[in-house]
Order: sequence, then structure tokens, then C-alpha cells
Amino acid sequence: MQISYFLVIFRDRLVKNPDSWQARKFVPLIMKGKNETLTFPDFVNFILRNPENLDSHWIPWTQHCRPDLVNYDFLFRVETLQKDIKNYFNTEINFHQTSSKEEISELMNTLNVEQKTGLKNIYHHDFQVLNYSENLF
Repeated sequence: MQISYFLVIFRDRLVKNPDSWQARKFVPLIMKGKNETLTFPDFVNFILRNPENLDSHWIPWTQHCRPDLVNYDFLFRVETLQKDIKNYFNTEINFHQTSSKEEISELMNTLNVEQKTGLKNIYHHDFQVLNYSENLF
């Protein structure tokens, strides 16, 4: 799992789009009746409490793409999608930048050590198999 994708799911599906099916389903579960604004630490705590019952958008990617079972020719990465498409298909496609490094850093700085360690443990296989850096933690 790439951390920028994870943050986009939190921001775009739960915070900025409260009418999305993910927000309607998960925000009440995450907040458990609290009358407060959803925060990134709230979201992370929910994931850490429910790692076996996650939405398909934030389960580890290695559970989706199963690189242990499928021999892929190429994996496209969210953070380098424009470059990957150009290299693979030899064509230009412009994509909107979904998360800046500053935004990622800002949200990651709202987490405590236990939350960062918990995320690292859940998504460790993604970092390892898909060659992502764990240095954001």
C-alpha cells in the first residue's frame, strides 16, 4: 500500500465526500456516536482495531493484486502513474496530483508512534513486496 493513496482515500472518500458510500458506511463506525469531525488519527485507529474487516480501498494491496500468485509484467504505481503510462504505452496522459509531500507529511505528523507502528505492521508486506519506502513512518 502506498501511503499517498491511503491518505487520498481518507481525504476524498471520507472527509470531502460525506455522501460517498464509504463515508456513509464507515464514518459512523469510526466515530461511534461522537459528535466531532473525523480526523486522520480516528481513521487510523479504526483500521488498527479492525485490520481483518477493512474496505477494499484500504486493505493491503498485496491482498488485491496477489503478486505471490500472479506473475505481472508491469505494476503501475499511483504516485508515478503518469510516468509509468508514458513508459509502458509510450503516450502522455495528464493526471491531477492527488497528494503533495507536504500534505502527506502533515497528516502523518498527526499520528503517534503506536499508530505509525500499527500501520507499518499491517502494510509491511506491501512495503516489502511492492518496494515502497517505510521512511514516512
